[in-house]
Amino acid sequence: MINEINSNTLSDAIVKLENKSQYNIKLPFLITIKDVNKRDLNKEKYSFSNITDDFFDDNKLDNRWNSSKDWYLSYSRRLLRKIKNKTMLYYAAKILIEDKKTRRCVINTNIDQDIINGFCPALSLVQFKIVNNKLEMYTYWRSQEAIIAFPLNTLCMFSYQRKMLSKINQKYKNIKLGKYTAFVNEMQYDDWCKYNDIEKEKKFKFYCSIIDYRGEVEYDKNYKR
Repeated sequence: MINEINSNTLSDAIVKLENKSQYNIKLPFLITIKDVNKRDLNKEKYSFSNITDDFFDDNKLDNRWNSSKDWYLSYSRRLLRKIKNKTMLYYAAKILIEDKKTRRCVINTNIDQDIINGFCPALSLVQFKIVNNKLEMYTYWRSQEAIIAFPLNTLCMFSYQRKMLSKINQKYKNIKLGKYTAFVNEMQYDDWCKYNDIEKEKKFKFYCSIIDYRGEVEYDKNYKR
């Protein structure tokens, strides 16, 4: 059994997800968003939405992903780590370009040290597929906070999907963006309303920061169990 959410846009998915009483939160969530181009986040509710356009602007994507000063991206250091001076995205795109029907275009965020340290990233893997000339993206999360982390993480994944598309389009010009699907093994519902402004700011920074160096310090200091 699973909680299944099918939405046209990210905002639609958020509205459905916030209706906690509709779900058995002890079960995993499967969330599919059809339109990954829609920029319809509530700017009053999500303070990070003022940089939303950066995740949709091809001219800004690389700077946003590669900047060590940004706290906005989900697991960027893992997703862009290099092997033999080339990024994981480079190798993944090569697999898909060589075989449009492949099921093997998978990027794993885990490294050997994670299991030794007893800390595995919430985002475990990303998979890309081309279906009916559309680039689809699938992610697996061991856990995800529903109210702030899910919207932010999803925006980041949308932008990563766009980065992959730009590489695929170098050979296949007709490929367009397809749906985004997230499997979340455990959805965490924090009661956001119970926090004061200082606590909200602290928690928000945590969700925006985990993998850059400051984020790891923040995590170790305040959240590691």
